[in-house]
Amino acid sequence: MVARALSPFLHVILTLYKYYFMGGKGMDRQTQAPRGKSVPASLPHPGRRTKYQRIMLTMVCSLLALIFLALRLLPSSPLNPEGHPVITSIKPEDYPPAWQQVDIQPDSEREAEDAEIELVFTGDLLLHVPILNQGIAEDGSADFSWLFKHTQDILQGADLAFGNMEGTLTDGPYFGYPTFSAPKVFAKNLKDAGFDYLTTVNNHAMDSGIAGVKSTVEALRSQGLDCVGTRSHPDDPDFLVLDCQGIKLALSSFSYETPRVNGLRSLNGAPIPLNQENLLDTFSVQPGPLENLEADAQKLRDRVQAMRAENPDLLIFFMHWGQEYHKQADQWQEYYAQVLANEGVDLVIGGHPHVVQPLVSIPANNDAGQMICYYSLGNFISNQQPDTGNSEGRAEEGAMARVLVAKSSGRTQIKLADYIPLYMYKTYPGYPLANCTYGWALPVERALADPAKYEAEALIPRLKQALASSESVMGQKILLPSWDRATIHSTP
Repeated sequence: MVARALSPFLHVILTLYKYYFMGGKGMDRQTQAPRGKSVPASLPHPGRRTKYQRIMLTMVCSLLALIFLALRLLPSSPLNPEGHPVITSIKPEDYPPAWQQVDIQPDSEREAEDAEIELVFTGDLLLHVPILNQGIAEDGSADFSWLFKHTQDILQGADLAFGNMEGTLTDGPYFGYPTFSAPKVFAKNLKDAGFDYLTTVNNHAMDSGIAGVKSTVEALRSQGLDCVGTRSHPDDPDFLVLDCQGIKLALSSFSYETPRVNGLRSLNGAPIPLNQENLLDTFSVQPGPLENLEADAQKLRDRVQAMRAENPDLLIFFMHWGQEYHKQADQWQEYYAQVLANEGVDLVIGGHPHVVQPLVSIPANNDAGQMICYYSLGNFISNQQPDTGNSEGRAEEGAMARVLVAKSSGRTQIKLADYIPLYMYKTYPGYPLANCTYGWALPVERALADPAKYEAEALIPRLKQALASSESVMGQKILLPSWDRATIHSTP
């Protein structure tokens, strides 16, 4: 404020200095004749100043300049939104009445508006028969908490953890492949392990019929776990909008369909009743009429627009797609991924192939100019074997996606897209039935670093193989450079 007030004063000093000391060279002042003509002797001329006058003027200008510099170097007073200095005294009488309505926050509170969150995503959760046999006791009670023995610290340490509940939760009877039905207590085990949200639409969502779709949603919600992709009632929202430390996320989930049955959409060959289609989010893939493909691409576009209307900071899609046991994305995964990227989606998490697939960045119409896509995270819980689907051991491997999201000055960006390679460790204790599996997902790098802690001393060669296999397929983590706050804009 003081510096601005003295600016005109400094201008006067410089003008006087140029006029009286420099002799007014190059200037047509009122005391000078027009250029090319002589100046009458009766008029003062700057070039005729005495030595004494020059010295005095120089001293005055120098003193004033020093005063100006001293004031300029003093700490400037903070300003409120109206441009007035902020009064730091706590006495109410020091504040003019007009300022009492101004909310002046300390710096620490303003900085709290910035946030960084960690999101963790797992692959498919499949309770095959040997896992059911191990988890269900002779008295009918059930517990599957041991499945998360070495991953629950990762899940609980994240700000939000998501998983793909592949199958249904019912009151029985219970089955594994090909029609999955597990005890509802599994919802509690998921909650205790650290999961926050589940995606529930996949090719096994109809394994227990529409009743199973509804009971799965209700079992999860009874434990405080919301889900996306399926609904128990037509009035339930189609997608989730949630806030995590001031970062607003919008999430949708879709699954590929199996060939239609008598014109009805189907999952795993189970037709979805026409009046219940709105309980599940699905899309078409070939073989089938091309018009179905385009109609469902438009369905995804419409969903993105509906989500964008909620003004989220990040748009996330879970996609159940691809070919089982194929380590590369197929043409329909790439087709739908590009549809989502064109609509400005920020992050895609894929599942279904039961093996990991590449982590890629796709050019997109969003603020970052790219969409992060995990084509497949493989399995998180399963009893699949090294030779399942001729996968050469890859069905025993999976990954957890780890995504860091930062928000600063109202702008949001994915900072890091990383993954944690996993190995599905299994033993066969034979209790209570011969066909039992007792095991869990092992975070490979941690287990290699501390084999004793993760009970992996005998697994080191296999863990090294799993690590190399996963990295060769998924590639490197994606570390995004810091965004330019002048050019990156918040999601509309």
